[in-house]
Amino acid sequence: MARRFPNRDGLFWLVLCGTLLAGCAKPLNADECLQLLDRYVTLLAVSDRPETTAEQRNQMHLQARELSKRDPTFGKCGKQVPRRKFECAMKAVNTDLFEQCLM
Repeated sequence: MARRFPNRDGLFWLVLCGTLLAGCAKPLNADECLQLLDRYVTLLAVSDRPETTAEQRNQMHLQARELSKRDPTFGKCGKQVPRRKFECAMKAVNTDLFEQCLM
């Protein structure tokens, strides 16, 4: 039986989708939103499940992407996440910094 991540999913979606578009920067595209999701999954796996293999991490990415397709809030990512926050989050070295970038 696969273990699930601790309940950080709700916080991630709240932080990711709760931000407002600020400034005039080019909005994120769908690929960039997926990059953001992948980055968070990677950081979460490293911090919460360091024993995971590359194959297991790949499965986590696929599962997260599949779940994001059914989440209407994730579909608004490009309009709700400012580019400066995206760039900050993509440079974050852990989940705490990632989440701080998106607040």
